[in-house]
Amino acid sequence: MSEINLTKSVPSVDLKSSKIAYGRCLIIILFMSLLFACTGSYLFYRVDASFVENRSMQNFPSFTLIKYINNDFQGEFDNALSDQFFLRETSITLYNSLKYNINKTAFIVLN
Repeated sequence: MSEINLTKSVPSVDLKSSKIAYGRCLIIILFMSLLFACTGSYLFYRVDASFVENRSMQNFPSFTLIKYINNDFQGEFDNALSDQFFLRETSITLYNSLKYNINKTAFIVLN
C-alpha cells in the first residue's frame, strides 16, 4: 500500500519577486492611465489660435475614402495632431526658456 501524506506543504512565496511584479504592474497601470488621459484630451481639448506663435491652428480633418487614397488625410491629420497636442504652448514656452537659459549660461562660461 502507498502511504498518503496528510501534511500539506505550503509553497514559499519569494517577497522580492512579488514586490518586483507589483512594481511592474503599477508602472504599467500608471503608463496606461497617462496614455488614456492624453488620448482622451484630444476629444475635449481644442485650440483655435496660438498666441505664442500668432497663428491659427489646424483642425482635425474629416475622414473620407478619397482623402485617404490620395494621402491627403494623413498629412492633414499629422498637422492637426501636432497643433492640438495637449499642453503644447506650455511645452514650447518651457523649451524656449530652457534653451535661452542654457545658451545664456554657456555664453557666460565662454567669456
